[in-house]
Amino acid sequence: LSAFETLVRQYPVARWLMNSATITVGSAVLSTVCATLAGYSLSRFKSRTASGIAFVLLLGRVLPGTLLVLPYFVLFRWAGILDTHTAVILANASMIIPFSTFMMKNYFDDVPRELDEAAKVDGCSAMTALWFVVLPIARPGIAATVAFAATASWVDLLFARTLLLSAENWTVPVGIASLIGEVQTSWNQLMAAGVLSVLPVFAVYWFAQPYLVGGMTSGAVKG
Repeated sequence: LSAFETLVRQYPVARWLMNSATITVGSAVLSTVCATLAGYSLSRFKSRTASGIAFVLLLGRVLPGTLLVLPYFVLFRWAGILDTHTAVILANASMIIPFSTFMMKNYFDDVPRELDEAAKVDGCSAMTALWFVVLPIARPGIAATVAFAATASWVDLLFARTLLLSAENWTVPVGIASLIGEVQTSWNQLMAAGVLSVLPVFAVYWFAQPYLVGGMTSGAVKG
């Protein structure tokens, strides 16, 4: 326990956790909203344009973050949002949305189209049918998407280390990396920080567990 005590006393761990939480929540919310709308569109509206958008999303998933970090640095500096949480949220979302979109599309494909048609017969628009009919059924898929987006954003080091220049804006991965020095490494504090960084991820999956289990078992038994 002395390692945790020394870590908290000598390093701004609370600030790192708060910064990571802010970026993670922002990235997860933005990614989930965009992925849900895009996944529903790709699932329900078949056209050549939709196929082109799907290809662009797949291409965005293939591109590595190391190829995009320098253009992002220049773009965000020009936009005046460099060294802010907003820059990291946008960068993380750009890498999370493509995969999350296909996750939601595959889940929407399993939702019967007859539900949408029945809602439209009752006077609902496409967005109203999505909000009141499809989304309640798609809660397990949304929970899985939120868990994936939150985890991917929480463990991000590349964008946070490059786009956050001030120490007061550092996230947990950047703070942990700062414990590794050129001459000496604080191994005890490094391991303690690693344990603390894992706890929020456990919490996310703990709360999302009922929805994830429901998503895995849905459709297993037909009545």
